[in-house]
Amino acid sequence: MSRPAPSRRARASATQPLQWLAHHPQAASLLHVARELLALENDMMPVLPRTLGRHVRVASLEGGMLALRASGPAQAARLRQITPAIVRQLQSREWPVTDIMIRIDASMGAGVAQKARRETRPLDGQALGLFEALQEKVSPGPLSEAIARLLAHHR
Repeated sequence: MSRPAPSRRARASATQPLQWLAHHPQAASLLHVARELLALENDMMPVLPRTLGRHVRVASLEGGMLALRASGPAQAARLRQITPAIVRQLQSREWPVTDIMIRIDASMGAGVAQKARRETRPLDGQALGLFEALQEKVSPGPLSEAIARLLAHHR
């Protein structure tokens, strides 16, 4: 199911806060920092394994110390293992990073950990016939019982 394209009014109302931020003296610096941190995060992502990238965010960069947030202890541990590679990657992109500090932020993972839906297809008549033939050839035991349960479930 695809989403409808946002209306002209919705697009215009979404850009209004950004326009205000860009023109407000104090907010303009906040917008600049936010864009800089997003650029830093994008430059860091090629080093991270794809599954880890969803669980890591850049929090700040001050005096060469890069602060990262991880959604859990497992992600933080994996991140600590690849810290030298992250520093090298960012230094090659001319970011002034000398060290990395990692903090766990459990609220980050609230919407991320969703179990994938299992796709199932019902067995057709031919497949059921093949399982019936197999059940006749198998001697009584756990395998025969499992085939019987499968057939009962799909009838």
